[in-house]
Amino acid sequence: MPPPRSLANLKREISEKKWEEAWAWSKNRVKRKKYQMPKTMHQNNTVARGPKRLAGRFHRLKTGHCRTGQHLARITDTAECGWCHYKTQTREHLFKNCNKWKLQQKILWAEIRKKTGRGKPRFAIREMFADERCTGAIMDFLRTTKVGARVGPRGLPPEPTKAEGEGE
Repeated sequence: MPPPRSLANLKREISEKKWEEAWAWSKNRVKRKKYQMPKTMHQNNTVARGPKRLAGRFHRLKTGHCRTGQHLARITDTAECGWCHYKTQTREHLFKNCNKWKLQQKILWAEIRKKTGRGKPRFAIREMFADERCTGAIMDFLRTTKVGARVGPRGLPPEPTKAEGEGE
């Protein structure tokens, strides 16, 4: 006669058997991985070595799904630049014309000109992000600015009113 087993032991065995059956079933249904990066593509090491939040901002700006007025206008009532109040805040505006980031833009474009031989008027933003020689300069620009970050003039909490501030 086999030794008696606890109810918990029996439940665990049943659970493990169900898990193995489900695993075997799913292995038979899925013949390949859902996504494999093509061999010709590779991750940019400059971005990969940076902080995760900075890399996220880089990739969002690269794809155009970033915190710009143009993108956020889908859910808000305005596409205005929150930094300089220009009528439309686009990636092009932030990297080339926004008055808030003039000094950082000057450094960015000097570095890009040194690496590529092309200046601000000759580069579309999508081309700049596609050119790996520009990645380091873009990462430095993002590191020194709040472009594409969650914080900014629109993300700041409202100023306390006099009634709220009187109790302090």
